[in-house]
Amino acid sequence: MALKPVPSPEPPRRVSPDWAAIEESEKACADCHPEQVDAWLASKMGQSFARLPPRLHPAPSPLSRDAQVVHPLTGLEYSQRDGLFTERASETATFQRPVSHRIGSGSHASSYAWTPRDRPDQTGAGRLYQSPLTYFSEAGAWALSPGYEAMADHPGSFRELTPECLFCHAGSTTDRLPVDGMGCSRCHGDAREHAQARLQGRDGKVTSPTKLSNERQADVCAACHFGGAARLLRDGRSWGDFVPGDDLSETVAIFVRSTPGEGFGTNDHLSRLERSACAKGPTPLLCTTCHAPHPSAAQRQNDRSQPCRACHSKSSATPAHACSGPAGSDCASCHMDVGQARNIPHISAVDHFIRRRPERKPPRNNETRLVFAARRQADPTSSDDHVLLGRAYVEVWRSDGQTADAERAERHLKIGLDALPLRVDGWLELAALRRLRGQGPLEREAAERAYALAPTVPRVARVLAAARMGSGDALGALTALSRLPDSERTAEVLTLEARALQMVGKLDDALKAAEAATRLQPTSGEAFFAMGVLALELHRPQVAMTALRQASAWLPRDLRVSLKLGQVALKVEEKTLALEAFERALALCAKDATACQLSALGRGEALLALGRADEALQVFEGLYESGVRLPTMPSAMGRTLSALGRYAEAVPALEAAAQIRPDDPTVFRALDHAYTRLERHPAAARARDREAELLRTKPSPGSAP
Repeated sequence: MALKPVPSPEPPRRVSPDWAAIEESEKACADCHPEQVDAWLASKMGQSFARLPPRLHPAPSPLSRDAQVVHPLTGLEYSQRDGLFTERASETATFQRPVSHRIGSGSHASSYAWTPRDRPDQTGAGRLYQSPLTYFSEAGAWALSPGYEAMADHPGSFRELTPECLFCHAGSTTDRLPVDGMGCSRCHGDAREHAQARLQGRDGKVTSPTKLSNERQADVCAACHFGGAARLLRDGRSWGDFVPGDDLSETVAIFVRSTPGEGFGTNDHLSRLERSACAKGPTPLLCTTCHAPHPSAAQRQNDRSQPCRACHSKSSATPAHACSGPAGSDCASCHMDVGQARNIPHISAVDHFIRRRPERKPPRNNETRLVFAARRQADPTSSDDHVLLGRAYVEVWRSDGQTADAERAERHLKIGLDALPLRVDGWLELAALRRLRGQGPLEREAAERAYALAPTVPRVARVLAAARMGSGDALGALTALSRLPDSERTAEVLTLEARALQMVGKLDDALKAAEAATRLQPTSGEAFFAMGVLALELHRPQVAMTALRQASAWLPRDLRVSLKLGQVALKVEEKTLALEAFERALALCAKDATACQLSALGRGEALLALGRADEALQVFEGLYESGVRLPTMPSAMGRTLSALGRYAEAVPALEAAAQIRPDDPTVFRALDHAYTRLERHPAAARARDREAELLRTKPSPGSAP
């Protein structure tokens, strides 16, 4: 198919409405519309976001109910007491913050967020972070927040809430922290002209959704109630660009599968409703047919099945379609399914696919193609369509992991970017796709293209820095990171910077960056791990030990951390801790043969250090029998045999170790001991002299390497 001509290389940009001023003007709405404003504020949508008072949250607030939940994959403990949320990894690894905002009306659930207002000098001030705990109303209990259950590497208390997350709960989220929940402007747009005109005694323009076309009226609701398989901002747009009355698809591209899947989510109302016969034809069922955004007292008492009976009763214009159910029964109870939402646990949702007899089928993988929800065409009609489709396939591949979607993403992005090579959003998604697929060189190629077009965009710089580090280009990564403003120097960025500085030999600067990362995010196991490795390289074993203890607490199932902790614990003679760390590493290393060998060797060394030489010998003999030949094994075997008094057998092993590791003083100390016991005094003296020589030249703790 021939594609449309390539549009201007610059994507269409628009100035977002001044939502701060618009929302400030909403205060005047109650002067003329007090009943509607009060009804909205009392509605679930009007209560979907709220600032919380400091502490003291009496019943019926969920915060009045204490909670304690253990993550099934990590063993980390999360608790809350009167709004103070605690993330606990160990007695010495905890993080506490009082929550400042509630997200969700409580109809289904209440999630909570905190903001580091108490650290205005720190990166992250003015941002919102989600608590790992959510209160689920139907279950009447606390549980892990949506998305946390199946993730071993979830961000804990530092999951930032983006404008996309907050758009359907809070007021304006463009470049500022939301102040309040959604107000009149979310459905009526900018009413400042209308308010000014009424003060002057004349009519003024304001958007009334009920006076819009069916399509534009549906868009007002679809902005939050049409989930789809993927939802993407168009290039150059923000979540604050959509204004009621606009075509939503000009701001947000929503995609659905060409063959609808089974199951339904908490925000799939419109995508399911449009499959219903009631939503088709010249007088379709609209959202407002059944749902009043600010219902009057009379509307709240109305029979919600009345719209159904207008068509499905014997006295209606279509008596052939009359329902055979008992008069006065609730239509939804028979014709709309209620079941577990597919996207959020512990929540029952109403399926808006209205059918004669709803069938409940379990959700299953759906590999059918994605299509634009707004027009349902089978194939892309422009290069922009290809870029958007590619981005959408990346999103669904992240969530569903279906290989076919990854391949489609690559294909559509390539086609689109060949025609639109200046599309930064396309190059970024292509880089992300290739990173997830383990295609390092190709990932960097895409990231470099994005950076060449937008070097000052923070996300672009972060993506490129990671790609350059992945290819071993630490200097290039540091160059990209230098573009980031202080507000974007998160713990993740600082940890990446620390590793890059380490690779170029700037160890002191690297350690400072890692330490800064741990201060910024005290739950970052990755930052503590980087700090521990750097401190060890700088010959600061106690600093390394402290950092690695924290890393191990926050990353209890990370093989790298357990192995490194065991090695450092041996160095500082924390023998029991070393044994525990190596045994944990052995339990985690099934997919890494080398790590298993190192873990077993470390376990043997720890057993030897604890005076359990018989057990240590069994470990080392087992390694030899398995064909393992690590450089430190002769030394370990020799020292173990010596500890068991088998000096004649120990000497050959230790002499071999001296050839392999001529700069290891422990080898010569063991040789001195074995030679002495065998009364080979000249050899013992030579070993003793070599040990003394090595100790004189060994760097002292804290000195430069």
